[in-house]
Amino acid sequence: MTYALDSAIQLNRKNETTFDVPTDPRFWNGDSAFGGWQAAVLGAAVNQQEPRRSQIVSQQVMFQAPVRGEVCEVRVELLESRRTLDFWHASLIDPDTQRMMASCQIVMGDRQTTSLSYEKPAGEFRDFESSFPLPAQPGTPTWFEHYDIRLAKGRPFQKNSAPLSATWVRERDGRPLDDLALLSIADTPMPRTFFCADGRVPASTIALGTHIYGTEEQVRGAKDAPVLLDTRSQVVRDGLVNQENRLFRDDGLLLAISYQTGLFRERAPES
Repeated sequence: MTYALDSAIQLNRKNETTFDVPTDPRFWNGDSAFGGWQAAVLGAAVNQQEPRRSQIVSQQVMFQAPVRGEVCEVRVELLESRRTLDFWHASLIDPDTQRMMASCQIVMGDRQTTSLSYEKPAGEFRDFESSFPLPAQPGTPTWFEHYDIRLAKGRPFQKNSAPLSATWVRERDGRPLDDLALLSIADTPMPRTFFCADGRVPASTIALGTHIYGTEEQVRGAKDAPVLLDTRSQVVRDGLVNQENRLFRDDGLLLAISYQTGLFRERAPES
């Protein structure tokens, strides 16, 4: 079986460091490709380089311009190789204009087992079955159709005491979790502006950093079960919004943490 995400990030190799990838309208966000799709494509390109380390440890993406064409070019470059870590640069290029639309730094690493261990546990949230489903509706991004998203905490489109929420997320077609899925799922929570105002105040991400703490075995151990995203914000002010995610396996194991910075613009008040 070919899963939706895998077919959407299918890379065609041109040479050792360059790929073509068709943009997939199933993973669209308004008038541009979904940021989670872009993050997964960039991660997949580095994953296909040989030799490489076993796992993505960190990805820092900058979204520099909308991705709207039918095909993107993906370029990768090995910046530095150390004993247990490789440092990569990857970018999405418009093949017609050669404009760089997104770029990222990726750290690949071989993981070690240690006796020292600490993680802050998830809070108290409703379980998946009792959480409120968020179905795709007219006007929602097309990528929404490929995820089963259920709201476990928070009330969007109204002022909350704090801009926090919790959502359960899994891919509708049963695709098992892996590092590329984590990179994509990290961009699924609603903007924090949706929890700060009565009504919809859109926001767009300009930078997304995802850091994977689960080992490859721990991530794949989630199989096709939903992951919990505990999403918060430290500041929403003067056109900028911060968003922080902790991604947990359904048994409570912390798999990844992501940080986003976005832009928002309030509508002018009606006269």
